[in-house]
Amino acid sequence: MKKSGILKGDFFDVVKAILLSVLLSLVLVLLFAFIVKFTGINSNWVMPVNQVIKIISIFIGCLLGIKYPVKGVFKGILIGLFFLIITFLLFSAFNGGFEENSLTVYDFLTCLIAGIISGIFTVNIKNR
Repeated sequence: MKKSGILKGDFFDVVKAILLSVLLSLVLVLLFAFIVKFTGINSNWVMPVNQVIKIISIFIGCLLGIKYPVKGVFKGILIGLFFLIITFLLFSAFNGGFEENSLTVYDFLTCLIAGIISGIFTVNIKNR
């Protein structure tokens, strides 16, 4: 008889995907910061590029972190939301406080939708 709840493997899938996503995001943000500093890119590009970095990080984190191809939507939601919370806390700590960092509805929706789509995509690719 199969259990229908959250299994240990599902938990580790989510944790691994979150950690991979956060690490990749840190690397990409650092790389982008160097590019901005040395090329003088217009500051209007910072927010859109940061959103793309979030999407890419969540997608690659899901792709590499999810081993068991079940519950893609559920895993994706958790990965997107916990990614948002962890990166918000990390980047707030790096900036010296929460005053300068803001968590917007746009950030929430970006991470949530990226997580859902990435989870569904990953589960369906790994089922083949």
